[in-house]
Amino acid sequence: SRYTKNSIAATVERDTRLDLFDPRSGSVAVASAELVGGVLRGNSQYVRLTASGAAYRPLTRRLTFALRGRAGMLASRGQGPAEGLEDSISELDLIPEEDRFRTGGATTVRGYQEDEIGTQVIFGTDSLGAVTRTAVRRGGAYLFQANAEVRARLVGFLGAAAFLDGGGVWERSSDVTWRRIFSFSDRAGYKDMRWVVGLGVRITTPVGPVRLDYGWKLRMARPEQPDAVTGRGGFAFSLGQAY
Repeated sequence: SRYTKNSIAATVERDTRLDLFDPRSGSVAVASAELVGGVLRGNSQYVRLTASGAAYRPLTRRLTFALRGRAGMLASRGQGPAEGLEDSISELDLIPEEDRFRTGGATTVRGYQEDEIGTQVIFGTDSLGAVTRTAVRRGGAYLFQANAEVRARLVGFLGAAAFLDGGGVWERSSDVTWRRIFSFSDRAGYKDMRWVVGLGVRITTPVGPVRLDYGWKLRMARPEQPDAVTGRGGFAFSLGQAY
């Protein structure tokens, strides 16, 4: 459906990295706040808060340790494009779908497809009675993401990396618990954070490394709440470091 969104946003950033393409030292921190609706009017009224930080430390002349954390929150103020619809069952339905949090992909949680975490599979049946799968980009109102990586310069323009990625999105604040964040067991549901370990290859270029990573899922999904893309992991190809 069509709707109008009016917002105002503010961002604060502190960056002490010397090399933006392939940092080996320094840090970067970013915080932002967006007010939607209110005195600005429009069909939606909510507040969106995000914060992220990354730090880089040289371990040796050839090894670098990189660490990043990211969090976000959406707070609905009781009005949105889905207001009054029969299938509007929570405050999340009042947030436009494209503004909800999702994660997964080459720069967030490798091993998952882009924005796959936050996508839910809905089972149904067709006219012949066969089971169908429909991927719904549900998203969430709460986001937490964590990344750690050791980067190594090998020979010439070649490099390598070992990483740990984690990410999750939740619909309600009550869904966010320490057990759901720091559990690594299989049979993870849509309310459980996902963790991935992996290895990657780096090829140095003047504008940053070209990288190919493979992420291996530490947590497999429940059969009744499967990942949108099945499998134990996947490749991620991109230009520049993940963060």
